[in-house]
Amino acid sequence: MLARFFQRLVNSLRYGTRLGPLIGRFQPWDDFYWPRYNKDFYRREISRVGYLDRLSETSWSIENARIIVSSKRDLHPNHRLIYETALNLRPRAITEIGCGGGDHLANLKLLLPEVCLVGFDVSADQLEFARERNFADDGVVLHRRDMTEPDGAHGFERSADLVYTNSVLMHIHGGKRPERFVQNMAVISRRYILLEENWWRHNYLRLIQSVLPDAQVLALTNSGALGLLIDLNFGHDSCQVDGIKVSSDRDLQILLRNAPG
Repeated sequence: MLARFFQRLVNSLRYGTRLGPLIGRFQPWDDFYWPRYNKDFYRREISRVGYLDRLSETSWSIENARIIVSSKRDLHPNHRLIYETALNLRPRAITEIGCGGGDHLANLKLLLPEVCLVGFDVSADQLEFARERNFADDGVVLHRRDMTEPDGAHGFERSADLVYTNSVLMHIHGGKRPERFVQNMAVISRRYILLEENWWRHNYLRLIQSVLPDAQVLALTNSGALGLLIDLNFGHDSCQVDGIKVSSDRDLQILLRNAPG
């Protein structure tokens, strides 16, 4: 009981206050001991979610790159932002870093059946759960990799037009591990990186600029969610997604500070 109370207190300071980046800067370890974040733990986490996890569980349609679901449970705003950004960008290949149980990739497979989909996760147990839950018939390629390692993206250079992560980078801390995570995403991506995170956990703009100083960062909003779209090649043609065109780094920092945790 005492340990659970302490964990709740620590998490409230990490994710629910402005102390998140300061705590993360001095925290030498990740928020999770990843071997314990197994499929049984993940299955319990899914059961607590009040949103629609998988489009396969309801009927749905697409209208002007907007997903319409018939279920009483809607998509989580963060997940909707990822899917509808992909619908707008129309990439040929999409990669998810930290794919877990594979629900996002399964939904993207339904929404964009012609797109090549790849998922990476540090946990073999999670990948096994993803195959059991979503990919018994293949169609999505899954790999076990640690993207905080210097060579985490080796062999997958420039293999995707859009690389995204959802609520993963926020948990990574210690040394240069967050920087290597972002760098490996950039190695895989031919054009775009999409981050959907708890915006109080890192100084994300400083982190991105330290690794990708020439990239353009665009703030995206959708149904109350906020995402950061990093354009690695923005000088060649215009971005195909509407977003908040911030005029300065200061404006973007203000936007992130005012974002929900």
